[in-house]
Amino acid sequence: MSVYRAEILTPSRHIDPMPDERESLSEQTHTYIHGVGLGLGLEVVADPFWGNLLKTLEPQLYADCDKVLTANNRVLDDPTASKIALLMENSPVLAAYSRVKIGPKFTPEIDVWLDPTDPSNMSLNKVGHPNLLTMIVSRIPYIGQKALNFIFFGNNIKKAYSVKLWFDKYKAAMEEIFKQMESNRFHAVCLDIKAPWSTAKDDGEFEREVAKHEAALEEFNQLFTRMESNRFHAVCLDIKSPWSTAKDVSEFVIGFLNKFHERVQFVGTFDRRQIDDLTREISGILFFHSIWDIEQAAKKEGLHENIGFNGADLLIIENDILKVNEKTLERLRQIQVQYPEINIMIYVQENNLDESASKLLIGLVNHNPGLFKFGFALGLDHSGHTARMIKGKGCGGQRFLMTESWLTTCITFWQSTIGRLCAFSVGWIHRLVINHASHSKES
Repeated sequence: MSVYRAEILTPSRHIDPMPDERESLSEQTHTYIHGVGLGLGLEVVADPFWGNLLKTLEPQLYADCDKVLTANNRVLDDPTASKIALLMENSPVLAAYSRVKIGPKFTPEIDVWLDPTDPSNMSLNKVGHPNLLTMIVSRIPYIGQKALNFIFFGNNIKKAYSVKLWFDKYKAAMEEIFKQMESNRFHAVCLDIKAPWSTAKDDGEFEREVAKHEAALEEFNQLFTRMESNRFHAVCLDIKSPWSTAKDVSEFVIGFLNKFHERVQFVGTFDRRQIDDLTREISGILFFHSIWDIEQAAKKEGLHENIGFNGADLLIIENDILKVNEKTLERLRQIQVQYPEINIMIYVQENNLDESASKLLIGLVNHNPGLFKFGFALGLDHSGHTARMIKGKGCGGQRFLMTESWLTTCITFWQSTIGRLCAFSVGWIHRLVINHASHSKES
C-alpha cells in the first residue's frame, strides 16, 4: 500500500519474538474469528499486495484509512492505529487475508443487519458494525428501524455492503489470491536449488542456502494445499438489527444457507428472543458486555444458553501492572456453579488489545477449560500476537457499558421511557394525519 511507509507500521507478524513458553489458542478453544479478523486489519493496509487489493475492491475503505493516517501526519500511534483497525472490521478483503493466514479452520464472525420486510433476501440485508449514532437510533423501541432511514449523515449501515455484495467482494479477493498462489507455486516448483546461482563460499553456506529454498518450497506447497477452496470452515452470524424477531433470524439463516451454501455454526445476539427458533445444528450465543451484565440477566430471567462477554472485564491494572482480576474471576465461577449447564466464552475489542492483555487472556482460557468451555472468540490468529502500537486490555467502546454506571442507567432509560414516548408521539401524529386526510375526503 503505497500510502503507508513500512517503518511506521509494525504488524503482528513482525513483532519481537516472544519466549518459547508463549501460549496459543488451539483450533478447539479459538471459537471463531471476531470481526473477520479485526486485529489483523493493520497487516492488510501495511502490505503492498493486500493494500493494493483493498484499494481495488474496496476503494472507499482504502480512502477512509488513508484519511485517518493523513490527519495524524502519517504517524501511526495508538489512537490512529485503533481507528484504522476499527475501520477494517467486517472487510471482505480482511476476511480473505484472515482466511489465508489462519488456514482451513477459519470461522469468521460477520455482523449482519436484517431487512425487516424480507430477511431472506441477501441483497437487502447488510454487513456492518454500528457506530455510536446508528446504535443509539436503531435501539429506539418500535421505531428504530424507520428512524434510521431518516439519518443520511453518519448512518454507516445505510452505506454498508449487502450480504450478497460482501460475498462477491470476498470471492473476488480469493480469486486474486489463487492466481498469486498458482504463480508462486509454479516458481517454487521450478526453482533448481542445485543450479550454479549459488555464491556460497563453502559447503556449510551452500547447505544453508539449499535448506532456505527447500523451506520456501514447502511453505508454498502447504499454503496452496490448504487454500484449495474459498469456502469458510463455518460462519458465525452476529445479529445487530435490534428490531429483528426470532422468525426474521430463522428466515435469514435459511436464506443464507440456500444462497451461499456455507455452514452456519453460530448465531450470536445481545437479545435472547432472537435465537429462540434456531435449529439444533446451530448454536445460539447470547452476548453480554461484562460479568455485571451477566449477573443482572441471571437475576431477571436465568441463564440457559452459550454466553459470551468481554474478557477485558477479567483484567485489572494495579501499580501500572496488568493482571487477572481474581475478584471478577471468582464472580464468574459462582455464576457457573449456579448455572452448570451454560458454556462460557470471552471476546475482546481487538482495536484496543495489546500484547500483554492478549497473552493473559489466552493463558486464562487455556488453564481454565472447565470454566471457559466455549473458548475465546479472538479476532487474531491462534498466536494472539497484536500490533505493537495498540494499547489497552480489550474494552474498546464497551468500556462505558461494563459496570453499573450513570451511562448504563441512561441507556436503559432511553430504550424504555424515552423510546416508548417517541413511539407514542409518532403514532399519535400518524393518527392525526390519517384522520385529517379522511375528513378532507369526506368534505
